[in-house]
Amino acid sequence: MLLINFVREENGLYALRKDRHTEEVREKLRDSYRAQVLEIGLLPNVYELVEEIRAYDMNHVGILVNPSNIRYVKDFSVILSTECEDLEIHMYPIESLDREYDDSALWRGTRFFLTGLYPSAQRENMVTKHICMEDISEDLLKGIAGYVGMNHNLFVRGAGSMDFNRVSRTGFLASNATQIISEEGCSRLVMNGGESEKRFLFTGYAQYREPPDSAEMNTYVGIYRREDFDAFLADMREYARTGLVRQNRMWKPDMIDMCRFCNASNCSVDSMQRLRVKRSGLYPCLTSDYCAGTAGEPFFRLSVRIKRDKSAAANHRDCVNCGSRESCSKCIALPEFLSQEEFCKLMTDEMRFSYLYKSLLALKFIFNSRILRPEDDIRVVTPLNRKDLCQSKEFILDEDSFLMEKRTGEREYILFSIRKAKVFRVNENFFRLSEIAARGCDIEACARAFGYATEEERRSIQAAYRQVISKLQDLHMLGG
Repeated sequence: MLLINFVREENGLYALRKDRHTEEVREKLRDSYRAQVLEIGLLPNVYELVEEIRAYDMNHVGILVNPSNIRYVKDFSVILSTECEDLEIHMYPIESLDREYDDSALWRGTRFFLTGLYPSAQRENMVTKHICMEDISEDLLKGIAGYVGMNHNLFVRGAGSMDFNRVSRTGFLASNATQIISEEGCSRLVMNGGESEKRFLFTGYAQYREPPDSAEMNTYVGIYRREDFDAFLADMREYARTGLVRQNRMWKPDMIDMCRFCNASNCSVDSMQRLRVKRSGLYPCLTSDYCAGTAGEPFFRLSVRIKRDKSAAANHRDCVNCGSRESCSKCIALPEFLSQEEFCKLMTDEMRFSYLYKSLLALKFIFNSRILRPEDDIRVVTPLNRKDLCQSKEFILDEDSFLMEKRTGEREYILFSIRKAKVFRVNENFFRLSEIAARGCDIEACARAFGYATEEERRSIQAAYRQVISKLQDLHMLGG
């Protein structure tokens, strides 16, 4: 961790204010946190600051020596973008530090900070977002809910118990936020938002390494018996074959999770491995101490504990069951109900699990946004159910763009892109035209497929086809 002392001068550049109070604090912090304190003079531009700190970790803690010089700001973050990486500096007033400078002073002095397990609205990749308790408002919580769904597990940085009643009285929470349960170090907060209520589970930061049983059950899909394993594979194959998503386990939140730095300690690299989603199938997670690998990398976190014998792995470079260049069964102690041949088949399955994961994640967003209901019978257009239809390699459905058809009740078609954060309701012709485009048909073949009686109808179909192609290309759903 790198501690940086800043103030803002009149010219808007960052500089270090050298005074006795600062020197005393620097010495205390160096002793307490064993961290280097970087002395920064007046900088001509922010890029020199980047060059000074880029050799350290990506995320840094900055301390504002004189926060009164910065208007309307109590705590904030600075993200410095470079060609290679983003350097994120969390800024805290020096007055907020505890006088004893104990191990929790840095976080406790800033009241509570939330570590939210959700995609940041300010950055494209998945990051750990720290939010000061004072900044929590109804709009902020609604924004969080809009990115993941209704139920959120947020970790609170801070020592001691979480007194939400005290926080509410001081005006830090919205008036419609009510605490409905508090037990085992967790507090559940409900916000009544008119059409639907938003639920947030707040867990103390100190307890995040040992989540409560309820959180554990919501995180993993239980595969403890042969029947569970067969049911899981059946669901996968049914979805891949038909694209149908009914009221089953396929889209439920406990089937979907995004592995992030905060919950990386849920599995031990030394003795247990998770099954990890890759384009070519399910692979064991063999990453370093942070099992999450890159923040935002998708995982199916199945509660099948697979033990890996590292010494045996060195002796078995190739798998005898599937011919893989990497050993996939010899060096792994599999559950009793899973044979080596089945594990190899699972790893070399032709289904593209990364697309499946993305579509499931997208479905969770769509259902929770009330565009569709869980009981609706829908069909999702992805490469999974295009296998027997696509004749052209031009069709490259993007991982975060989807087209879906609601087949029960009032017929409805929805086109949406996670990357662009857009959702479109389209008519039946758009849906049919997009399917024809995905098969690689040209504009004349499209007109013949629709059938036309007059030349005017033919031109109308061709014009609509061009509009559909343009929209699909804009959403990265078609090549070219």
